Amino acid sequence: MRVALEIAIALTQMSFAISHITFLIESCKTTVDSLFSTDSNIFVYMVIVVAIYSLLAWVRNLAKFSFTFLVGNFLIIFTGIYVVVFATKLLAQEGAGPETAFFEPDGYLNTLGFTIYCYEGIGIVMPVM
Repeated sequence: MRVALEIAIALTQMSFAISHITFLIESCKTTVDSLFSTDSNIFVYMVIVVAIYSLLAWVRNLAKFSFTFLVGNFLIIFTGIYVVVFATKLLAQEGAGPETAFFEPDGYLNTLGFTIYCYEGIGIVMPVM
């Protein structure tokens, strides 16, 4: 039973890592392509991201990342506040559009999957316990 649990945890961790790396690679490609009006090769970004992550994997003392972790938390908080303020101002000025649906039954499963993915941090904390 313990082996099955360890295999499940390993597969869960791999799926989180692969989905995160895929998201990062596609985001980098989309950003560069839109900024420079080009269609770049996605494998270039894959090599860069894997090279950076491979170097970071050699760091054994995670306390060295405490400052960047703190900066990342502040950026997440700032981004959340900025989006809420911008959306509130936009809704106050223009109101909700006539086509705005507050619940879309067709995209419900996608929203559910995205919501679960947003809280994937538990998958990283769980094996530590």
